[in-house]
Amino acid sequence: MALDCFKKVIHSQSPNNQKESAFFNQRLVYQSLKEYKKATSSFEKALELNPENEEASKALIGLEGIEKTLKLCEQIRAIQIGEK
Repeated sequence: MALDCFKKVIHSQSPNNQKESAFFNQRLVYQSLKEYKKATSSFEKALELNPENEEASKALIGLEGIEKTLKLCEQIRAIQIGEK
């Protein structure tokens, strides 16, 4: 599985640029699985390795927006359930 391959690179003695790439690609898998917190964490780790990665920085902002929207939807559903 792709996640296993990325994890092997991350936990290996690979150079940081390869680990950064693994974290970046790992986030794609997590994002497709709608595991946004894990995707965000992968981006943050990629940025720790390379703070100048503009693509990761922009995507992280987008993921944080998705997380906030999902939390808001959950709150609205809870209110609606309470009104029934």
